[in-house]
Amino acid sequence: MKKNLLSLCFIILSSAVLANGVVPKLCKAFKSMHPVGRDTGAIAESMACSTTDTLFVLPSDPSEIPYFENHIYKLRLDSIKSQIPLDYNELVQNHIDLYAFKRRSLVSKMMGIGQYYFPIFEKFLKEEGLPLELKYLPVIESTLKPTAVSRVGATGLWQFMYGTGKMYDLDVNYYIDERRDPVASTIAAVRFLSDLFDRYSDWLLVIAAYNCGPGNVDRAIAKAGGSANFWDIRPYLPRETANYVPAFIAATYIMTYAPQHNIALETCEFSIETDTVMVDKACSLAKIAGVLNVTPEELNFLNPKYRKHIINANATTPQELVLPKPAKEYFASLDAGQLEQCFVKLGKYSAPNERWQTDDEFVRLLKNRRGTHSVNYYKVKYGDNLGSIASKHKCSVSDLKKWNGLHSSHIAYGQRIKVYSSNKEFLAASKEKKASRTYKVRPGDTLSTIAEKFDGMTVEKLKKLNKIKNAKSIKPGTTLKVG
Repeated sequence: MKKNLLSLCFIILSSAVLANGVVPKLCKAFKSMHPVGRDTGAIAESMACSTTDTLFVLPSDPSEIPYFENHIYKLRLDSIKSQIPLDYNELVQNHIDLYAFKRRSLVSKMMGIGQYYFPIFEKFLKEEGLPLELKYLPVIESTLKPTAVSRVGATGLWQFMYGTGKMYDLDVNYYIDERRDPVASTIAAVRFLSDLFDRYSDWLLVIAAYNCGPGNVDRAIAKAGGSANFWDIRPYLPRETANYVPAFIAATYIMTYAPQHNIALETCEFSIETDTVMVDKACSLAKIAGVLNVTPEELNFLNPKYRKHIINANATTPQELVLPKPAKEYFASLDAGQLEQCFVKLGKYSAPNERWQTDDEFVRLLKNRRGTHSVNYYKVKYGDNLGSIASKHKCSVSDLKKWNGLHSSHIAYGQRIKVYSSNKEFLAASKEKKASRTYKVRPGDTLSTIAEKFDGMTVEKLKKLNKIKNAKSIKPGTTLKVG
């Protein structure tokens, strides 16, 4: 009788407490008394929230650090529509905890500075048709610091080694390091990621290979009995890479759901609206800052590729200067005397003594894939046009158009232009390419989107070439004939 009476009292008391919203406070106190991990916090939270969908609920107290049940994290990851499998497990959760609790201020800062960098990353990822979530790779590579240098010498937002950077046309010399340039390094990273996907057709393996190199991934696949699943080969990868993919998934989660964790972006200290001007004389960034009345720190931030904070420009090789938009308008109005104050005289320098550190096997495979014909790739610089490029390589503008499938004379900064030693070499390469033209199906591809990538190709032709009866039968990784 006494037990029944006590039970009834407990039920009445619990109902009253719930009605007055006291349980959430008790949950918070419960968590503070049991700091052993999320599981105890999840138990406490479930007492108050078991009947509430907490998936997209924002905490009402801005100072509160929210806790969620494990299934909420999984639901949120599953709700991110991406070509990249955003798997959830304990390893991923551990990295989410790192961002959501210990590194909250860093996440806030990266969100702020990401307002400047993410649109740049997204632009080139979209152009190549790659998943936009790859824009979060620099979050774990460099914490969005363009001047970051790893213990082994990897540099920039995307952390390129010297050799891999050279392979993807990034210039490095005494004055310039394009691995630190947001635009140039992103173009290179997108090409590198695209090459890796052509090799693996699996985004988690691509991300792993981006970190440790394809050679290490291939060896791990062999040790795992040929499995091409990241979680199967993970025990055979270098420790850093074994944690790299879970960290990427966690970074994608926290940058998407930061508001749910009461993490607000920290306003970027510098202008995120910029414009570019070309200079054709060597200038000091500090002197330009003085003339324009902006801080040297802001100009250095917007122009990180200049290692000595000096623009090594001349009439034949002009260089770009990124300025805050208001300062750009003022710069255009400066007279010759004011500009003269910014000029500096450059001394002689020797090339940096840096080793090519890259995956030699991957370099070889890339060269084989691109063919053995005498073809060079020229990266378009500011001020270039087809006429000047043709003059440099002793060919005609019509040759360049034919070699690159150009229908007009318009070219863009950073674009790679094929330059053959002769039209005979071009015809030989074209014949070889037509004879073995294939395409590896990527996640999200359909016969229609594949056909659009190749001149003269249609869905019906693709079906006929590859003996496809059901268009829905194609799967990522399948190799199709497209020529």
